[in-house]
Formats: sequence, structure tokens, C-alpha cells
Amino acid sequence: EILREVGSELSRLEGWALKERCQIGSDFTKEKRAELKRELTAKGLTARQAGSIVGRVMGIWRTSRKAQMRELKSLTQRISTIEWKLKKQAKTKGAYYSPETCFQKTRKLETLKERRQVLREEYRAGRLTIVRGSHALLKKRHNLKEAGITEDQWHEEWESRRRNMAFTFAGESKKIGGNETLRITATGQIELRLPNTLSRLGDDKGRCVFSTPVS
Repeated sequence: EILREVGSELSRLEGWALKERCQIGSDFTKEKRAELKRELTAKGLTARQAGSIVGRVMGIWRTSRKAQMRELKSLTQRISTIEWKLKKQAKTKGAYYSPETCFQKTRKLETLKERRQVLREEYRAGRLTIVRGSHALLKKRHNLKEAGITEDQWHEEWESRRRNMAFTFAGESKKIGGNETLRITATGQIELRLPNTLSRLGDDKGRCVFSTPVS
């Protein structure tokens, strides 16, 4: 139960940090990264927990940024292919086989060019659209019957995917146990430094030791 509450709290703050990162766009300096970390500590995280979340958010942002570039390259390739085929004479190798098809592809070409222009502007500005829970699951919300699930089942899966239950905290060789936030005690138990907002669940230092030893 404690791990679930910690996971929900970290997930909530990670979602907030990701939104802030997306709003900043390409103008994300070292100063703004430090400011984002300070704001997370002000919301109840330790400096190490805040640093871990900022690092994770940066990883998500970079992955989405690469996907944005791949989509831009894909659009350019599709545009080039259609333009090449439209230039070919009818009934020659590689050409579209009918005037109707050429007309449809011409309209498609304009749509692709408009989409590419929008995407180029978004890329230059560093604007990203990131869905925590996946685009596919978000779209499934409008087709529950086809997906064979109820609205409650969808909400449960949605929250489960958005909840961060994987804790990763960087260690330090000079700290006890190598990590001030998450470590294994001498008796083989997990000791976790709780976020300040959940310190009531631990001892007077805000730490919680789980009774079950690590196998």
C-alpha cells in the first residue's frame, strides 16, 4: 500500500514536470532544468528524487523528439514518392494507372504538405504532444465496444499505464549503502526515503523499511 501511494505521488509529479518541459519547448537551458528541479523539491520531493524525475522526463522528451523527426522524414519521403509518380507519363512504369488516381493523389499530396509544414514549425519550436498512457489507448476510449471493454476497465488500464511504479534513483559512492534514497539494509530489507508529502508513512526521518527481505 505504501509503494502504491509513493508510485502515485511520483507519477503525479512526473506528469506535472513533463507538462512543464513540453511547454518550455526547445529553449530548455541548464538554468531552466535547475529551476524545474527546484520546483519539484518545493512540491515535496528530496533533491535526489527531483533529479531522478527530471532525468526521466528528459528521456521521455528526447524519445518523443526523435519520433517527431522520424515522422517528418516519413512525410518528406511520401511527398517525394507521390511527386515522382505524378511526373511520370500515364501507363509508364511507376506512374499512377488512371486520371482518377492522379486526382486523388494530388489532393493527398496537398494534405501531406500541410501536415509537414505544421510539423516543421512544431519541431523548430520544440513543441511536442506526449500522451502518458499511449495514443493507442486514448483512441480506444472512443471505441470501447470494438475493444471489448467497459468504461471502468478502460479507466483502470489508463491509470495503471500512467502510474509510475518503477523507481530509479542515482546512487552515490560516499553515501551509506551507496544510495541515500533507496537501499538494502544489512538484514536484506528495502529502505526507502519517502517524498516529504508522504513522510507521515515512515519514521521521524521520513524513511520506511519494508519487512519482507529481498530474495
